[in-house]
Amino acid sequence: MTPATPYFPIQLPANLKFINASGNTVSQLPPVAATAQLDNAQTGAISLNLAATNNLINQTAVINQTLISYNTQLTSLQTQITAINTSGAVAIPQVNGGCLTSPVGQVLPINVAVTNLISNTCAYNTVLGTTTQLTNAILAQCNNLNTLQAYSQNSVMSGLTGWISTVTNIAQSFNNLWLAYCDMRTGVTQALAQSSITCADITLNYQGVYSMSAKTITMYFYTSSIPSNFSSSGSSSGTFTITDTYGNVYTQSFNLYSTVTTGSIVLNIGASALAQNVTYEAVLSYSLTSTTPSLGCSGSIPNTIINNTSTCPVVVLSAIAGPAIQYILTPTLISNVTYNVSLINSSGSTSVGTVLSTNSYNNPSTPTIGSFTGLTPSTLYFVRVTVITSENTTICPAQSQLTGGS
Repeated sequence: MTPATPYFPIQLPANLKFINASGNTVSQLPPVAATAQLDNAQTGAISLNLAATNNLINQTAVINQTLISYNTQLTSLQTQITAINTSGAVAIPQVNGGCLTSPVGQVLPINVAVTNLISNTCAYNTVLGTTTQLTNAILAQCNNLNTLQAYSQNSVMSGLTGWISTVTNIAQSFNNLWLAYCDMRTGVTQALAQSSITCADITLNYQGVYSMSAKTITMYFYTSSIPSNFSSSGSSSGTFTITDTYGNVYTQSFNLYSTVTTGSIVLNIGASALAQNVTYEAVLSYSLTSTTPSLGCSGSIPNTIINNTSTCPVVVLSAIAGPAIQYILTPTLISNVTYNVSLINSSGSTSVGTVLSTNSYNNPSTPTIGSFTGLTPSTLYFVRVTVITSENTTICPAQSQLTGGS
């Protein structure tokens, strides 16, 4: 039945508010049920409070039992710790020191092992540098190294087996560094094999022919050669010094490399103080340089120039079709004389080789034209005149001539 006076609702504290069967939050209740139904935790604030209090009592009982258990365990631990501290037998974990110990693998207390590890790491940092420095070292690789030509094979550097085009760590940087180094060694080895040139590979042989009419000395470089590795030091890589029997001296500087290539050089001594009817002493001084390999070669080569102006004829050579060599011999003697004109090859290591053919002329009174035919194209030959009189035989200096190409 309905009570005579209303029950004023009691505001529920936050922890006692609940959701009813309708899904609504209940925030206030009368002290007890306002209807004839039995009071319960959802119809009366007193019942709700009593139910919550009962739950707290139950939970407190469980907590007390747990605390009693924990207290027993803590007491036991405290007793054990006291016993350990009293005995002094404090146990520190042991670990394998690995490479940080000697001998390797020795077991150490963990605090010692950590100390060794820190010392070792700091030592490596000192030697290897900071991470920033290591990163800068990685980035020091040439930006265009990937596309540069390799020496050990016909490809760019990125074509080398194992090459890493984008380097991001020290291991990759060392990988490319070794590949580049080995590739470079191959290139240097190849260059050295192609450049095994020494000063002994320079061959200089020369002979002078004096012309009374022109007052010149033509220096012919027989079987001379200079390796292409060498170059002359400007126009003064070679110097001829000519001295007569009276001590008069004439000098002329020239480009030795180009002169050997052309085969001869003419020294005009007409305006010099040299006597025109004596034998001359010549000295060739030279200086040549090479950059691959790095060499500087110099020396002096003496020679004697026989002045046979009263005996040896003037001989003018030219290459003609055939191929053949034509000569014009202008005699100096026209009676009781024989001129033997000989063709000589240029094989062998001496200045002239073997006599191949000889034409003879007795007492010519005018310039005489002759030739040697059936020769090898583009080949160097020598022509030498021997003058035979009743008194003596004079062998005149040989003159060189290159045949035509066909």
